[in-house]
Amino acid sequence: QLGLVCPDASASRALIGRLAEAAQECIDWPALLSVAQTARPLAEAGPAFRPSPVPLRIGLARDEAFDADYPAALTELERAGVSWVPFSPMNDARLPDDLNGLWIRGGGTFDPISKVSANRSLAADLSSRVRAGLPLWAEGLGAACLAENARTDGQLLPLWGVLPGTVYRTDRRAGFGYVTLEMDGRTVPAHEYRYWEWEEPQANVWAVKASNG
Repeated sequence: QLGLVCPDASASRALIGRLAEAAQECIDWPALLSVAQTARPLAEAGPAFRPSPVPLRIGLARDEAFDADYPAALTELERAGVSWVPFSPMNDARLPDDLNGLWIRGGGTFDPISKVSANRSLAADLSSRVRAGLPLWAEGLGAACLAENARTDGQLLPLWGVLPGTVYRTDRRAGFGYVTLEMDGRTVPAHEYRYWEWEEPQANVWAVKASNG
């Protein structure tokens, strides 16, 4: 899904193997390759990101919970001048020093919200630095942790408090597919794949899904 790779990919490899067997049995490969050979050559793609004029140190959330990787994106950003500085939202007392930004990724192996909540030292440091202007990109679990609180097992647990509101994790995907974000008259095409919901809608931001009809 979108180039996402989690550390334990054994189940995915088994599924890919079964799909390969089905493709071998059901697809007319000589005919497919014959059609493919009539396609025009693809233009060589340029770099995905403009090189930074100065080196950038970006804090990268990485531990047993924040484990979703986009290998191609990480590599392209390294080529553009980014140095990744890993940190653990669950276990580190504070962020690394001298950062130019943060990337707080998602994860899918388990729900670590109680352990994230218990790490109040990192919560205070992260919230303080972001409010002071440190650029931040967060997604999935990382975006959920930006909320003030999480509701889980009948408890209300404090999170990082960067964004207002309370989040909770659903038993099934809460959103999947292409959407258009609408904010203050502007629109941004996007893709969502999430298990988290916000109890209170965020002001002035809406995700609109295209109708199948």
